[in-house]
Amino acid sequence: MTDTNSAVQTVEDAFAKYRSYTEDVLRWAEVGRWELNFAEGTFDIGAEFIEKYGYSYEQLQPISIEKWTSLIHPDDVPDVMQNFAAMMSGQSDTLDTIYRMRKPDGGWRSFRTKGGIYSYTADHKPIRISGILQDITDSQKQEQELIDAKNRAEYATKTKSEFLARMSHEIRTPMNAICGMVYLCLQTELTDKQKDYLAKTQTAANNLLGIINDILDFSKIEANKIELENIPFSVRDVIAEVFDITAVTAAERGLVQDAVLAPNIGEHLLGDPLRLRQVLLNLLSNAVKFTDKGGITLTVEPADTDEYGKVILRFTVKDTGIGLSEEQVDRIFDSFSQADVSMTRKYGGTGLGLAIVKKLVALMGGEITVKSILGEGTAFTFTVVFSKTEQRPEDASGILLNKRRILVVDDDPNACEIVAGLLHSWKMLADTALSGLEALNKLTAAAKRNDPYDLVLLDWRMPRMDGIETIREIHKHTDISPPPHILMISAYDRNDCLRQTAGMNVAGVLLKPAEPAMLKKALKHAFMQQRDIKIEEIKTDLRGKKVLLAEDNKINQMVAKELLTLLGIETTVANNGREAVDLVKREHFDLILMDVQMPEIDGLEAAKQIRALAGKGFPSSSNSRIPILAMTANAMDTDYHKSLEAGMNDHLTKPINPAKLRLALEKWIER
Repeated sequence: MTDTNSAVQTVEDAFAKYRSYTEDVLRWAEVGRWELNFAEGTFDIGAEFIEKYGYSYEQLQPISIEKWTSLIHPDDVPDVMQNFAAMMSGQSDTLDTIYRMRKPDGGWRSFRTKGGIYSYTADHKPIRISGILQDITDSQKQEQELIDAKNRAEYATKTKSEFLARMSHEIRTPMNAICGMVYLCLQTELTDKQKDYLAKTQTAANNLLGIINDILDFSKIEANKIELENIPFSVRDVIAEVFDITAVTAAERGLVQDAVLAPNIGEHLLGDPLRLRQVLLNLLSNAVKFTDKGGITLTVEPADTDEYGKVILRFTVKDTGIGLSEEQVDRIFDSFSQADVSMTRKYGGTGLGLAIVKKLVALMGGEITVKSILGEGTAFTFTVVFSKTEQRPEDASGILLNKRRILVVDDDPNACEIVAGLLHSWKMLADTALSGLEALNKLTAAAKRNDPYDLVLLDWRMPRMDGIETIREIHKHTDISPPPHILMISAYDRNDCLRQTAGMNVAGVLLKPAEPAMLKKALKHAFMQQRDIKIEEIKTDLRGKKVLLAEDNKINQMVAKELLTLLGIETTVANNGREAVDLVKREHFDLILMDVQMPEIDGLEAAKQIRALAGKGFPSSSNSRIPILAMTANAMDTDYHKSLEAGMNDHLTKPINPAKLRLALEKWIER
């Protein structure tokens, strides 16, 4: 008997020890245990819960089911009862519910309770349910704080984006008037002094627009509003375009530009050529600006290739310029920062360029670093991630080159014939001249016939009158109007040619023999350059075309109408979107230029309503795709997508660039 008592005592001691251990674990885990006894109608809550929340043992050990229910927040009781009923009926194996329970001081705590049935009667009816209570009040509070913080951040981002869009619109609207009025004034008869004043005003306005674009780009990146394209392109073409832009300035400063491209960088890649061009142009322009002697070298080589077909290219822009100190290197990518204040005074700029570059490189999956020695030069190295593709870049040059009149000037008849044949294959109208004098005669005769040449492809080294002298004579002949674009082509040193043609308004310099791809790229670049448009330059296919201009700003109306008049286009003005829709119902138009922010009906809604007129017998709506071009100060990427979603065909941002406006009209107006 003694042995039995001893064994019982041992079991009881072990059970008590285990119970104590379990209670300690529950206390450490900050959870409480509970048991619901249907046979006795009681709800038993563990001591660890009683101690923590300030209840007395008598208050909660044990209590009736009714009293326990009375402690639960009234709004939560139905859900708790429904969960218990689902488990009791066998619809659910376990209980898992959240409810609030009142504390003795009247406050509320939130609990998550989990449990299950562990005891049944002989006919399988539940007797006891047990489980645990976990206090989730603090975690719920933290979760709500996170949600509130996320909502505040999203609201701040939205507000920032809306402010950015509004400021962009409000700044670009008067800039459109300034740039447009200066441009139109330069088309009139002026004294030399007036032309000089206006030309300087135009330069200052363009510089201001560059600063606005920098700030807009930086703000769009900060607001996560930059969307990268993923289209086929050629890295070599992008580099050629950038070098064409920086070549003249480099030549004026006596600098040599070189590009060293590894043979295995890939011919066609998927990525964003516009943003890559922006990064390269910023770095190369800076290199030219801060280099007084020597040169700039761009190297491109593969950095890595992964199993998914991704190509990582490493670009390095190295110059022999003024260099940077260690302190300047540390903050060179900071926003609104240049190496020192004196640089801002001497060279200008916002100090945003490199900050934008760093963010764009990061968006393209790479990183950028800089190494520099003060007084000896600087090297910026960055990587970008691209994808391989067999798809060739879309050739967008056709609209620019089609039916252009080109005069090929070379003392070698075979060279003339080869280049002219190539131009004819691109549907261009090419004539030839075997000397500078013959070229001048043909240019003069074409101008008198009111059928001028668009471009002269001019050899540099020719007998009697070389290419440089020919250019000077073209500029002297006032009857050669409008003056054509000029591309130089030479078998000699390109940089020497660039230096000699600096300031002569030459669109580019090509080396013989000119590869077809490089020639086409140079022609496209020449025709995309902004220059004055005069009435004599107008293509006959634009004369007499009818354009509807929807614009509520009177000054912008006048600027746009004058630009269209210069192109021989008949313009009808609508002061708001409603007038635009009504005019489309009454008259035929070849194209619509639509401002976006207008009273009555905005441009987006007006475009939708015009598209809805298709097939209903109205003059302009018989063609369901009558071209509608947004012409607006809204310059965000989202604005562009909104225009397309509303049924528009293209999106031109103010201030309106006359050359880009003309290209858009030639692209979209049916011939």
